[in-house]
Amino acid sequence: MTPTNIILVDDHRIVRDGIKVMLLGLPRFNVVGEAGNGTAFFELLKKQSADVVVLDLKMPGENGAVIAERLKRESPATKILILTAEMDESLIRHCFRAGVEGLISKESGKETYLEALESIADGKTYYGGQFSALLYARQEETTTPKLSTREIEVLKGFANGNSYKQIAADLNISTRTVETHKKNIQDKLGVTTTAELVKYALKEGIIL
Repeated sequence: MTPTNIILVDDHRIVRDGIKVMLLGLPRFNVVGEAGNGTAFFELLKKQSADVVVLDLKMPGENGAVIAERLKRESPATKILILTAEMDESLIRHCFRAGVEGLISKESGKETYLEALESIADGKTYYGGQFSALLYARQEETTTPKLSTREIEVLKGFANGNSYKQIAADLNISTRTVETHKKNIQDKLGVTTTAELVKYALKEGIIL
């Protein structure tokens, strides 16, 4: 069996060392790199690819949810296991939206870590108990029509206070297209003002 290459991203070296020790002697998993923050991670990724990235949720600089979102844009095939020490619902919703394959507590034991890595390596998802329940609850409670990826990008632009012109430049589309997307978003959500769009984006974890 070809080993699953793993990169560890956590600002605490002791955590990275602990995971490496846990994986010693397991031929299925091969730690090929590690980084202490998002900037170092993306620099490493230019030289070393990975099948799975084990990513801390809260770190100095960009948090794990933001890093995961960028990674999924730049390398959609790379799978992500998020580790977190606390239940930050807004960040966790952000992770779900980014499309991470797994999310477990840092308090989990070795068996849970290995089960999560094996599931993700096999093309499945793995959410530790409380996170699975949150994901299910969010799916059950929302009846809001689904926004497209482009609509979410446009919504994020407005929610961050950007102008039509800036959003158009950032997304490489025309201002008229931005206007069209905004109207479609407002129609789907049943809102009429930019303030309501910002409120929705905060509620859904699209911006933090």
